[in-house]
Order: sequence, then structure tokens, then C-alpha cells
Amino acid sequence: MKKIILFLLLFFIFPTKSLAESIDSFYTNIEINRDGTFNVTETISYDFENLEKHGIFRDIPQRVAVEDQFKILQITPQSVLKDSFKEPYQKLFKDDYLSIKIGSPDKTITNKHTYVISYNVKNGLSNFIDHDELYWNATGNQWKIPIAKAITTITPPQNIPITKTKCFTGASGGTAQNCIISQDQTIFTTQYLTPFEGLTIVAAFPPNTFPKSMLTDHSSGSLSKLQWEIIIIFFAIIQIILNIFLPIILFRKFQRKNNLGPVTVNFDIPTVSGQRLAPALAGTTDTAQVEKNDLIATIFDLAIRKHIKITQNIEKVNYLLFNKDETRYYFEKLQGESQDRLEPHEQILFDRLFQDSQIIDLASLNSDFYLTYQTFEQSVYNQLVNRNLYTGNPKNRRILFISLAAFSFFFGAIILAITFLILAGKNTNRTESGDEVDWRIDGLKLFLQKMERNYEWQANQLAAVEQMIPYAMAFGYIEKFMDQLKIIMPDYHPDWYTGNASFYLVANSMMTSMNSSFSTNAPSSSSGFSGGGSSGGGGGGGGGGSW
Repeated sequence: MKKIILFLLLFFIFPTKSLAESIDSFYTNIEINRDGTFNVTETISYDFENLEKHGIFRDIPQRVAVEDQFKILQITPQSVLKDSFKEPYQKLFKDDYLSIKIGSPDKTITNKHTYVISYNVKNGLSNFIDHDELYWNATGNQWKIPIAKAITTITPPQNIPITKTKCFTGASGGTAQNCIISQDQTIFTTQYLTPFEGLTIVAAFPPNTFPKSMLTDHSSGSLSKLQWEIIIIFFAIIQIILNIFLPIILFRKFQRKNNLGPVTVNFDIPTVSGQRLAPALAGTTDTAQVEKNDLIATIFDLAIRKHIKITQNIEKVNYLLFNKDETRYYFEKLQGESQDRLEPHEQILFDRLFQDSQIIDLASLNSDFYLTYQTFEQSVYNQLVNRNLYTGNPKNRRILFISLAAFSFFFGAIILAITFLILAGKNTNRTESGDEVDWRIDGLKLFLQKMERNYEWQANQLAAVEQMIPYAMAFGYIEKFMDQLKIIMPDYHPDWYTGNASFYLVANSMMTSMNSSFSTNAPSSSSGFSGGGSSGGGGGGGGGGSW
């Protein structure tokens, strides 16, 4: 009933968007082979309505989290048909996904068409002590359009029984089971799947039925005595070289920043070549890593610049027999200040927030937001390199040194491991220009920690102080800054916020809610029959759309 009401609301409020595209049926057949590989055939009845499009694309993850390890799936497309005829397609690889882009850029189509996508999967099954398992997100949870019905069939090898079957529906991480399983192991959804909802199936087989799946951190084989000697000699040479040059590297780095003189209080936001350095870029310049605070700071920065309006509302929520007050936060899309262009990382976040509606509930962002965060993070690093603040991605440099440290420790080179850890923390490949900007950021941090220091004239300049809020968030000084701001401006009521309570009363809880809602890591998965089973778990998944 709730989903029907939601659909009707979408129909009347956003009629064009609600009915623009849809999937009438999503039929998946999984045929498992004795060697543990399996063939997947997806028959998708896609309705473009009156939109002129070239075709569809299907994104499928190739990397699956299995507790603290990863399983790499080898996905090989076999064929693609449209309305029973061969259709051209491209294989594109982006991040950990295989994207199958179907259609011709020279042709457009409308109305209903049926696509049949066939692909083979290796290393897709899982092995447990008491059973082998297929845990597969049949439709994917990243489709931005509704799916009227989803059906999945599982065909095991001859004489191999399916001992147990489960299914999950809903958004990623949900445990709803609005699906039924027939006697022949066919799974049907019983409710309409709204955007970002999908069907996930789990099937168990007798233990040791299929070959063991491979995890990425498993090592195989053994090294010969000569190979061990070569490795030991190599590490010894590297250790000697680093022990000679490490002090020189670190001395030059710290000497370069010391040449700028002692840090003094800075009242201005950081700039590069006269251009404002956004809070997320400033925070990353300071720490050499993109943190969740940088993303939240960007939200508030966009609000202050009139691109977003933040609304706090207390709503009655029914929990069993009781009604409970729950605080909800909403973001509303605005036009922004005149001539104020969004930077790449800001545009990525802004587009994600309002991809489906002019008003978004903060609580609805958690399921797949980690994908946006990864793109946001990469964009921030790219901009720092483009502005000559870093010579390369500092995260990649840090990962390299940490990996070398772990590798050295594994082979018993303890001193070398410590050396690499020091380099991971200190050698962030920040440029001389980056050091100068960071020196000015250190001065701004002094200002943000204790605002009454030599600048009481700022108390009467709301715009100058207000724009500091996102920077205080990015640098981790927001609590101290807000305490001082409350003293200087007790009647501060920002026009970019409305709610049942004053901004000062809800500021901390608002940031806490954002911190918990913005997921930055992909959810891990294990057996679909354990308490961790959910929609979107296991292999498969992804989503798609039209182009």
C-alpha cells in the first residue's frame, strides 16, 4: 500500500519523470556449470515511452567484498540481442564495474523493446563448511527507473540438488522478502520494485560440490631458496638506500615549510592564483586525504552560497504501537548565487543529491552513496594536482608505501617496514606551492580555533564569518568555532536553514546525521543465509539505464 501511495504521489507531482521510462519485466536465468562457472541470461523488457534513446547500458560489479577479503569476478559477455536480433554493444570498464553499452550512436529508438544479455561468470560461487552457495543480486539496485516484476530461475548441473533457497527485495542492505519461491526454484517478486530497489537470490548446494572460489589476498605456491635469497638481497639494498636518503627527503620537506617563517593568524580563506580554494580542497591540502568532513563541509558551503536549502523537521513516526518524534533533514535544490559556478567535485555531489527530485531526504542517501563518495574523492585529488598543489594523488602514494611496509614486515625487514610507514605519513608529494598554501591554512586554523584573537571587528561582518563555517568543518574545528560564533552572534539565523529549532540547537545533530547517512565504503557481504543476508548482497548487482 505504501508503495502504491508513493507511486501515485510521483504520478501527480512529477508525471513526466515518473512515466518516462520503466522496465516491464526483468527475467534472469542462471545456469550453473560443474566447474563452478555459470551462465547468466537477462531478458529485460524496457519501455522508453516517447523518449528518443540509442539503447541501454548494464553495469555489473566485478569485485565483491567477502568480510575482510575480496573476490574478483571474471565476467565475459557472450551475446546481446534486441527484439531477437543481434545488437551492437561495447564493453567499458570503469572502477570495479563492467559496463555493457548497448545500441548504436547513429540510431535512436522509442517505445518498448526486449533486450537479452548473456554473459559468463567465473569465481562467482562461494564455499562454506556446510554448503556451497550462489549469492546473486539478479537485477541490481542501481536502476533509476521502476521494475514492474522480476523473475529469476536457477538451473544447477544435472543430479546436483538445491538444498535451500532465499530471496530479498528492496533497497541495498534491506532485508524485506517481498518475493516467493516456487517448487521448481523459480523466484518471483510480489511487489513493484521502485528505483534503487532490486531482487537478490541465494541458493545453497551440498558442501564441496564446486571448486573453491579464489580470494584476492590468498597466496599460492612457494618460493625457491634462490628466490628467497634474491628477495633478501633486494630488501637489504633498498633499506640501505632509503636509510641514506630518507633523512635528506624529510629534512628538505620540513626545511621548505620552515623557510616560510612562523605561522601567524590568517583571517582569509585560502586562495590559489587569486581563485578561492573550496573547503574540501583546503581540507585535503592540509591532511593529504579526503575525509567525510570535507564532503559535509561542501554541503554547508553550497547552502551558504544559495545552491541548497537545508530544512529540519520533526515528524511523527509509528513504531509498533507507539508514535515517536523523529528529526529529519531535507535538502532543497536552489539556483545559487549569480555567476557562482560549481567546481567539479561540487557538481558531482550536487547532481547526486538532486538526481531524482528537487527535494531529497537525507536519510535516503545511505544505500549507494559510497559510489558518489569515491567519484567525489577522485575529483578532489585531480583538482589538487591540476592546481599544482600536489604532484600526484597522495592517496595512491600512501597506499604504495603502506603496501611496501606490509610486504617488508612479512619478509622480516622490520626497519625497512618502519621506514616505509614514515614515508607514508610524511612524503605526501605536496609541491612547494602546496606547502605555501598549507602554511596559510595553518594560520587560518589558528583563527578558527579561537576567534576572539585580534579580530573582534569581524563580529559585525556576517558574510565574512559565515563563509568560515565550512572551513571549520573541513579542518575539524567546528565545535570550537560554533561556540565562539554563538558568543559573537547570538541571534544568528542563516537564511539557508529553516527548522523547528534554531540553527545553534540543531547544528551538531545535523552534522551527526550527515556523518552517519553518507556511507563512504561499500557494504561487505558473506553468506546470504546468515544474519547478513540482504537485498543487494553477494555478486551481480549494479544497475543500468538508457543513453
